[in-house]
Amino acid sequence: MSRWIDIALVVLAAGLVGAAATHYLREHGAADANVVLEEGRAFEVGGRKWRGERNTPILLLSTDCPACTQDALFYQMLSKQARSNGLRVEVMMPQDPDRARLWLREQYVEYDEFRRIKPSFLRARGTPTILVLGGNGIVENIWTGKLPPREQSDVLTIVTGRTASGARASEPSRGSVPDEISFAYLQDIRKERKVQLLDVRGRSHFASHHLPGAINLPLDELEIRGPIELDPYELIVLDCIEVPAPVCDMAARLLFSAGFHEVTMLKNQSSVPSVNSPRSTCADSGAASQQ
Repeated sequence: MSRWIDIALVVLAAGLVGAAATHYLREHGAADANVVLEEGRAFEVGGRKWRGERNTPILLLSTDCPACTQDALFYQMLSKQARSNGLRVEVMMPQDPDRARLWLREQYVEYDEFRRIKPSFLRARGTPTILVLGGNGIVENIWTGKLPPREQSDVLTIVTGRTASGARASEPSRGSVPDEISFAYLQDIRKERKVQLLDVRGRSHFASHHLPGAINLPLDELEIRGPIELDPYELIVLDCIEVPAPVCDMAARLLFSAGFHEVTMLKNQSSVPSVNSPRSTCADSGAASQQ
C-alpha cells in the first residue's frame, strides 16, 4: 500500500513541477524551440501565434550587448515613432526583467510588452535584432547586428512610414558611396567631384577648430537648414572625427530621411589637416594623406 502511495506522490510531484515549469516559461516568454526565425514564416512565442497590427516591431536586445547601447538613440527613436503611429512595440531580452526594464528606462526605449527570452530560443543570430511582423504574424523583415545609419533610416521608413524627422516617406533611399571613409579617400574624391564637408558640432567648437572647407550646421539645426542649404545631388561627408558615434549616426539618418542619397562619414583620425586645431599636421589641406 505504501508503495502505491509513494508512486502517487511521485506522479503528483512531477505534475506540479511540470505545471510550474510551464507557468515559468509562459511568464518569462520562453519560445518554442521549433521556431525558425526567418522572413516569410509565422512568428510564434511560447506556442502562441502572434497577431497584431501590420509593421509591428519586435526588438531583441540585451544589456550586455555593446551595439545595443551604442545604438540606443536609434531604438529610442524607433520605439517612440512606432507607438506614436499606434503600433505596439514588443521588447525581448535575456536578462532578469527588473534589470532589463531598468536598462530600457535608462535608454528611453518605449515598449508595450516585455518578454524575457534568449535570442537562441528564437533561433536569432544574436542581439540586436529587429523584426517587423505583418498583421497575420508573418515575419516580413529582419535586421541583425549594428546597423549603419542608411539601414537605420530604412527601418524607420518601413516600420513607421515616416522618416527620422517624422515626415512621411516613400521608398528607402540608397547611396553609392561607402558608409565610412578615410581622409585619404576624401582627398581622392575631392579631385573628381564636388564634396560638401559637413560639421554638425556647435558653433563654438567649430570656431575653435574645423577642417578646411567645412560647412557648420549644428545638429539641432540640421533638420531645418539641411534641405535649404545643402545640395541633394552632391556628396555629403560628415566630419565624425570628434563627434560621438550616436550623434554622427543621427545626423546621417536625418540626411538620408530628408532625401540626401549620398552621405558618408569621415572617421579616420590621423594626418588630418585642420583650421586652428591641434589636429593639424600640415599647412594646407592638400599636403596630408594617410590610410
